Amino acid sequence: MVLSAGAINSPEILLRSEMHGLSVSPVLGTGFSGNGDFFGLAYDGSYVTNVLGYGPKPAVPGGAVPPGPTIVSAISYDGTRPVEDRITVEDLSFPSAYVMGAKAGFALLHGDPTYSGNVDAQRQRTLDDGDLSHPYRIDGALNHTMFYLVMAHDDARGTMVFDAPWYESDGRMSIQWDGAGREIIFTRINEELRRHARAQQANFISNPLWDIFKTRHLITAHPLGGCTLGEDYLHGAVDEYGRLFAGDGSVHDGLFVCDGSLIPSALNVNPSLTISALTERIVEKRIKVAQGDSYPQPNKSVSLSTINPITVSTYSEDQLEPLFRRCGSMGIDTLVNQGGAPQLDVTTRTIRNDQYWKGFFPRDNILNTMSSALFTGFKKEFHKQDGHYTGITSDTDDRIQARNSLEEINLDKPKGTLEAGKYILLKYLDPPWQGFYDIFKIINEDLIIGRVYLGEYPNGVRQITFPMTRVHSFDQMTVDDHAALYAGGSVPTAQDVQGEWRMDCISNANHATGVAYLSFASKPDGRFEARYEFIDGLEHEADLQGIITFGQFLGASQVTYPVDAQNSRFNYLEVNPATGEAEMRYHLEFSTPAGRHFYLDGIKYMQRDPTGKLRGVADVLQDYTTLYAHIYERKDGQADTQVGLGYLKFRTFEDLAAMGNLVGFLASFQVTGTNDPLLQLQARMRFLAFTAQFVEVEYDPLALPTAT
Repeated sequence: MVLSAGAINSPEILLRSEMHGLSVSPVLGTGFSGNGDFFGLAYDGSYVTNVLGYGPKPAVPGGAVPPGPTIVSAISYDGTRPVEDRITVEDLSFPSAYVMGAKAGFALLHGDPTYSGNVDAQRQRTLDDGDLSHPYRIDGALNHTMFYLVMAHDDARGTMVFDAPWYESDGRMSIQWDGAGREIIFTRINEELRRHARAQQANFISNPLWDIFKTRHLITAHPLGGCTLGEDYLHGAVDEYGRLFAGDGSVHDGLFVCDGSLIPSALNVNPSLTISALTERIVEKRIKVAQGDSYPQPNKSVSLSTINPITVSTYSEDQLEPLFRRCGSMGIDTLVNQGGAPQLDVTTRTIRNDQYWKGFFPRDNILNTMSSALFTGFKKEFHKQDGHYTGITSDTDDRIQARNSLEEINLDKPKGTLEAGKYILLKYLDPPWQGFYDIFKIINEDLIIGRVYLGEYPNGVRQITFPMTRVHSFDQMTVDDHAALYAGGSVPTAQDVQGEWRMDCISNANHATGVAYLSFASKPDGRFEARYEFIDGLEHEADLQGIITFGQFLGASQVTYPVDAQNSRFNYLEVNPATGEAEMRYHLEFSTPAGRHFYLDGIKYMQRDPTGKLRGVADVLQDYTTLYAHIYERKDGQADTQVGLGYLKFRTFEDLAAMGNLVGFLASFQVTGTNDPLLQLQARMRFLAFTAQFVEVEYDPLALPTAT
């Protein structure tokens, strides 16, 4: 039997079969990916795009040019960045069956304007799209639109969960993937597509399901994974030939899976050729077997040691529960901690600490939020004394000390919520924790999966399922781990730090990973240069809003105009590739009451004074407070005209009023996209850290002034 129902249906069929007794791999249903798919539109721009599909109909004379296939071109970038940061952007045409619906729908959505000089022309093109007698008009809004499909690398951590609630006896399959659309890659893609729209003088329409109400829901045209390939049953649901693994590491003879569910990660490209290649390989081997060849014996693991504790520490409950049910447990002696100093491996970026088991709340559980707010986690320490097993459960800061007793239990038949098998029972001996107990399975030497129950064994009510590990990654290090790592380090040479580095902030439970990128480079003139790159956004772009005031403008004195927030933007400390120097760029658009449209383009040049006349703080203030600006008038159908040239000096410490302006300026940076005060604080701290690091490296503000 060959199962080829696709990445959604094949795993569901197998999960349904598991409920009826089919033995499967512990990883069945995991590794689901949307291939990093994302959509957006540059709607009603200034350029004809020829995206209206005709289907089998002949082209309309004088109408839009037929687009050819659905996808005509693709751009892949940036090949110099890490693989997980690369994206592929493709254009899409509108199939003939959807042309009229797309015209009506996108005209209603309209999108966010990115350019203010073509409003009348856009309005006319939208009206032209309402001409039902000429659906293929070349001058309509939809034929001035680019429809983008973007593929990237998501984290492929979707989990397929099948259950049969009382109100749905046939059961149902759902995909659990909390935070999928909130990965930073999708925000970067969205802003990159907005810049595409701006280049076409178009309105930007974001992926509607992602953007509406800020739910960050995703649509995918390329579902992948869920029944992934693996070397053995602990790494995949099928082997390299598509044979389904059983729970003991063997394969089910004659049962194959052959579709996109085999692919274990996003591909960043259309997956059809990859799926076809896998299919041909599986079929080719099956033909050889039919002609007398044989399949190799499956790689049968002798233990569950290949299950990576660091990976499991990031799982949600929906991923932890199948492991708990499908895996056996090692004996209780494996629990006992041996102590000793933490072992830090810089090569693998891992820490092994046998002083205690480091605990993790399941991903997206509310306890993670509470833990982050308190900047602490939990741990358990186990000992054996006089034949008895004891333990201490505490927070990572050792404020809580709850004593435990432990015993190994073997069930020959189901009891409570537990199936037959071996377990470790942990009881809490001190109030107020005596109303709880834990049930463990020791998966391997470095991984435990436990359940917390409220009530009395064996009839308690399960609260959460959680992992504990002896090994964790540098991304999960504690403050003490960091101190030990720093103490064991040495001062690097220039050659040691050459290249690009990511900077992280560390706490016991709330890591602010990825504060900035820091790159070091030796220059031909002998200088050793460091550059910082803000992580959130390829262009370090922010919105601008407020007012702009002129002492003299268009013959009038002291005039003030509101800034067009939709079309204004600010780029913070972005490196100009032509000069290699950092710049702050301002683009402010505004209109007069008479309907004339203007914009100001300004630059602050941020680099140390090469003459040495200014040093330290004086050099920083000089660059941060000096803006070189040009003002242009924009007229429909005409080239932009420069109407002014400006040199703006921002006053700071000259008097009390100037100091007040400085305070107001610093307070004007606002964090958008979340109402969570903790996330807002983290974002502000990242911004300030990035700024401080740039100033320190570029300007050396503590340097003494040059003698004169």
